[in-house]
Amino acid sequence: MVRTWTDEPGLLDTRFDYDLGRRTTHVTDALGRRSSYEYNALHEVIAITEPGPDGQPLRTETRIDAAGNPEEARDALGRATRWQFDARGNLRSVTDAAGATTRIAYGLLDLPVEITDTLGHVWRQAYDERGNLAERLDPLGHATRWRHDARGLPVAIEDAHGRARRLLWDDAGQLIAYTDCSGQTTRYAWDTLGNLLSATDALGQITHYRHDALGRLREARSADGAEHRYDYDAQGNLTAYTDPQGATTRYAYNGLDQPTLRQDALGGTLRYRYDAVGRLVALENENGALTQFTYDTADNLIQEVGFDGRIQRYRYNAAGELAELHERDANLPPDTPYDPAPGAPLPKRTVFRRDALGRLVAKVHLGSDGLESSGTDITTYGYDPLGRMLHAGNADARVRFAYDPLSRLVEEVQEHLAPGGDSALGRYTYRHAYDALGNRIASTLPGGRQVQWLHYGSGHLHQIRVDGHVLSDIERDALHQEVHRTQGALASQYGWDPMGRLAAHKVARQQSLQGQPGRPSPEALWDRGERSAQALPALQNLPTGERIARHYRYDPTGNLIATRDGLRGESHYRYDPLGRILAAQRSSTGKGQQPVERESFAFDPASNLLNPNRGGDQSSGGVSGERERVTTNRLTVYQDLRFAYDLHGNITERRIGWHTVQRYRYSPEHQIVEARVIRYRDRPGEGKEQPAATEQVTRYRYDALGRRIDKHDAFGRTSFLYDGDLLAGELRGSKLSEYLYEPDSFVPLAKLESEWKGEKTRDSEPKPLHVAETAGEFATEDVAEQKPKDFTTYYYHCDQIGAPQELTDEAGRIVWAASYKVWGETRALQVLRTGTDDTAVFTQAERSLTLAAQGDIQALSFVEQPLRFQGQYFDGETGLHYNRFRYYDPVTGRFVHQDPIGLEGGANLFRYGPNPIIWIDPLGLKYRSGTRSPHVVSGKDKPNNSTQQLSEWRRSVCIHGIKDEMKKFLGDEFVKVEEGKWRSIDGTRQFRVTPGDYSGAHGMGSPNVPNTPHVHFEFLSPKTDKKGNPTGNFTVTKNVHVPIKRCP
Repeated sequence: MVRTWTDEPGLLDTRFDYDLGRRTTHVTDALGRRSSYEYNALHEVIAITEPGPDGQPLRTETRIDAAGNPEEARDALGRATRWQFDARGNLRSVTDAAGATTRIAYGLLDLPVEITDTLGHVWRQAYDERGNLAERLDPLGHATRWRHDARGLPVAIEDAHGRARRLLWDDAGQLIAYTDCSGQTTRYAWDTLGNLLSATDALGQITHYRHDALGRLREARSADGAEHRYDYDAQGNLTAYTDPQGATTRYAYNGLDQPTLRQDALGGTLRYRYDAVGRLVALENENGALTQFTYDTADNLIQEVGFDGRIQRYRYNAAGELAELHERDANLPPDTPYDPAPGAPLPKRTVFRRDALGRLVAKVHLGSDGLESSGTDITTYGYDPLGRMLHAGNADARVRFAYDPLSRLVEEVQEHLAPGGDSALGRYTYRHAYDALGNRIASTLPGGRQVQWLHYGSGHLHQIRVDGHVLSDIERDALHQEVHRTQGALASQYGWDPMGRLAAHKVARQQSLQGQPGRPSPEALWDRGERSAQALPALQNLPTGERIARHYRYDPTGNLIATRDGLRGESHYRYDPLGRILAAQRSSTGKGQQPVERESFAFDPASNLLNPNRGGDQSSGGVSGERERVTTNRLTVYQDLRFAYDLHGNITERRIGWHTVQRYRYSPEHQIVEARVIRYRDRPGEGKEQPAATEQVTRYRYDALGRRIDKHDAFGRTSFLYDGDLLAGELRGSKLSEYLYEPDSFVPLAKLESEWKGEKTRDSEPKPLHVAETAGEFATEDVAEQKPKDFTTYYYHCDQIGAPQELTDEAGRIVWAASYKVWGETRALQVLRTGTDDTAVFTQAERSLTLAAQGDIQALSFVEQPLRFQGQYFDGETGLHYNRFRYYDPVTGRFVHQDPIGLEGGANLFRYGPNPIIWIDPLGLKYRSGTRSPHVVSGKDKPNNSTQQLSEWRRSVCIHGIKDEMKKFLGDEFVKVEEGKWRSIDGTRQFRVTPGDYSGAHGMGSPNVPNTPHVHFEFLSPKTDKKGNPTGNFTVTKNVHVPIKRCP
């Protein structure tokens, strides 16, 4: 072979030259770049020379022993990874460039039986007579056991608690029944060609699938009757998706199966352009604006010019690791110095320093003179030999972490520093304990308070205690969906539709629910059965203690179209074919249901929010005319708001009418560090030269992980404490507020208020409850020591997306409630008084909870409650919501600065989501649905505790033959799910290789063997979520890691 090319002129035109005498092959690509591969006498690659980031040749070398095993590999920076093999070709040890060694011991079948990481932690594995994995012991002695049938398929999996999950397979090796450790069974049916026909959950709810003659999924009909349709081209690429409402999204591809066009249901088109070697060079959005990409000779992205003209330039080291980032405006000359004249736009430069393994150890933001500042803009990170982060620090805070042998976080110390110095303002420690399945079962909070979680089965939350006092008991149905929760004097009941969406939420006093079933009756579910609207009783006629009653109704695509609320009345929502919210209308709870509020919205083709009266014909989906497009995605005017931006796309000024001006100042990380709010008392231009005004300045600080640690103004300081990404507490003066959340989510469950008495270290180790065997078992009072109760508990009642609607105290009184506008703007809820509202309100400490009553109306806002949409914290000084990595504007439904993860978060870098009624973005990075819908081909995949993680060290995949290996494994018909991931059309097999796999960035095997490039051969089974509903997603039952090797 001397040349390869495609039908398109110049595309992937590659030439090969062979120098047999020197055992070297030269490869020249379509851009003229030349790479050379050197071989030994056995035709194994021992050196590669290829263009580096600066165009100069870079050389990597591999030393191979006489048996053909690699002994050492050196990258372009001279960093070496070393391997040792035994006489049978089994890998015995791997030593990374930092000197950390992982060792592997083998049994009689040449299967790994003992793996020891560099810290001495040992994993042990045992096999049956056929070589199937039978038992795995982790370093703490927890055992997971498998039993296989004669075909090698797992039929029983026993977890570390001794509970068994059972799998039943048909003659073709297809899963037909899965029974969890609680005895609940999900069943699957397949056709004779191995295509999935249906999935039936433990409640008998069925999802159906239809495939064509080639085995491609053509239709999925979910348990609620909604139908999803798919079309493909001859290469198996998805060309059209039609949702249950008939809206169709279309896709087009080039000869390399790369997407070239995505056209939405309203005709908006996103176009992709590539160069001669298949690199994406331009992205054209629905408004016709371009984002352009430039690469170096090593295929590293070196420049990105955004839709708004923002320029980001990147520089890499010889190993292809990011070394510098330059940010500037398109209007700045390339040679603009870092010390421009006063008032001139200031470019920004960030330097990244790395250790021998390429891990980030320092991030340095350069000052206006182009030199390192005095340390205020330096962030540092440290790791242990296993690659786990041990500490991170900047000028404002230091964070330290500790782990158990299973790499579970057992301690996090957050130390807040005084501004401009090293002295500590506060030190806050969180400690955690886990059960054998990895569920967190106890935590000690900074003040010494103990929180304990009781689980049943494989990890379903059953009870929560604080200092030995029961906070909530939780009951679940056959699908493990929560149907009952105690909340002080009250209890909540939940009902779910067949798609796992919240359909009903009812609250009453506990005694009034005694003897009732654990979930609202089907008649109470507004959107079940024949979808008949059930009349909701007037608030004043509800049983004693009834406070909250809500019902939800969804359209076939999963959009919420109506709610009925005992406090707020009835709401209706309308959407365009793209799921963007067009209108919301709310009615009161009184007779006649007269509308009390209407909202309407319009968008340009790129989903920028416009004023409705300027947004064109609402019947066409609220899309504006040709002249109403925000081509840069930088919204400058909306209603009475005016916005100004800096060159990085951060909003620097936000004007509200004539009366308020907000100005924001940013850190080098694009975090708001100062908000200056000016409020005018007199309208400008009314005869006064200098209108009277007040000014409020609030400053914000962040730790090395980007978490906001405090804000302070003229009145004092509020400090924030975190459990991972969750806001776990806030401290102002001597008042401590702590937040508890639903498992694995940002949905708040309870708020604890107490007096802060400083960090407590004595007797602060977490004390877990014992594990419940069944859903009906609760922990006894003597399991955990009950301490005197020195805190007040408030309970959250949230809506369908986890946004707080009410807060009740332990006596069952509503102490806070809010009414939301569509995009999250809130105000205290005004409601008619009922017969229970005159009860004396619970008081504590110095807070006065006197009723704010006017006649028959009172405001339900007696307790401060700053949480809003999931992951958001309300800042009263600006009206913005702090949203972890960004700030959100609840008036416009947009973020005030661009997405830190760039286009990975979506084409519009300011967008929150199509609508906030079913979409959430807890981290401020990438929106996702708050509900689930079944898309089998595009479903997500995830391993679990039963996944077999296998490493095939005796085999390898040639780096140039990866595509052939993929086709062999997946068959002729497969679909590209996402970048670096392809799935067989029947959804049973998956091939995965990402940039991190290519580079060996996250290693291979369990425990991790660093710096080993590899691919994944994965086997999938259809998945139901923890509520038992078919999700269209998959569980990875087996993940086989195979090393990648360099070859011609």
